[in-house]
Amino acid sequence: MSASRDQAHGAGEPAQARAYLTPYHLGEQNAPALLGPVGASLRELELRTDRYADRLTMTEADRAAMRAATRALAAAREEIERLGR
Repeated sequence: MSASRDQAHGAGEPAQARAYLTPYHLGEQNAPALLGPVGASLRELELRTDRYADRLTMTEADRAAMRAATRALAAAREEIERLGR
C-alpha cells in the first residue's frame, strides 16, 4: 500500500479510530443514523468522567476539571442529538 493510500485509510491510527474510517454503503446516508452512535459514545464518556469525579481520590482542582469535562461532554451530546433529529 502506498504512503498516501496508508494515510487515506488511517494507517498509524489506533485500531479503534480506524474502525470509523472503513467505507460505508454506497447509498446515501442520513444524519440521524450516523449521529446516533456518536451521541451514544459521548454519553458513555460523560458517564465515565462523572464516575471518576464521584468515586476516585483526586485533588479538588482535578475533581473540578472532571466535572467541567462532564458538562462539556453533556453539552456536545445534546447538540449532536439535536442535529440528529
